[in-house]
Amino acid sequence: MRYYVRIHKEIYIKLCKCTDVNFSLGVSMISMWIFRIVCSYTLVMVLDMDVLGVWIGMFVDWYARAAAYLARYLSGRWKKHRMI
Repeated sequence: MRYYVRIHKEIYIKLCKCTDVNFSLGVSMISMWIFRIVCSYTLVMVLDMDVLGVWIGMFVDWYARAAAYLARYLSGRWKKHRMI
């Protein structure tokens, strides 16, 4: 888990430093609402999973965010922006 968090943060910082903040912000906002809140609500209220449902929703959000950041990083589109 520590290795995953470290890679996630490094990619996020690289995207932000190259003035690709709009993408990072958009992914964070959309991912939080779709995965963390909706998934947690569904798991807790519909499937009655209590706190475990919230934890699963958080992990789903983190992995979805990491997948989006990794896809952007590997695509190379972030290189079009100027580094600060």
